[in-house]
This record gives sequence, C-alpha cells and structure tokens, in this order.
Amino acid sequence: MRSRQSVEEKFEIVMEALTENTTQAEICRRHGIFPPHSMKWEGRCLNTTEREGSNLI
Repeated sequence: MRSRQSVEEKFEIVMEALTENTTQAEICRRHGIFPPHSMKWEGRCLNTTEREGSNLI
C-alpha cells in the first residue's frame, strides 16, 4: 500500500530540507520518501510562495 503525506507533512519535510544542515538524501531516508518527491515538493512550495508574495506587493 502506498503511503501519502498530507500537505502539512510535505511542507514540514521541505522546511526541514531548507533549514537543516544535512543532506537531502538523509532527510528522505528519515521520512521514507524518494529524493525526486522531495525536490518536486520543494519546487512547488517555492513557486507557490513566489506567486503569493507577488500578490502582496
């Protein structure tokens, strides 16, 4: 059975990857996910933040 992370879990993993002084591979191992998933989530998170930020200006 496939495990799915909630939006909140994905965001926490992305923030962990951006703020911790460890490799992305280590973070992925800790959470049982593949690095491409983490990288895709990170890209989506950063793109969403950029779009929302531009609306605030």
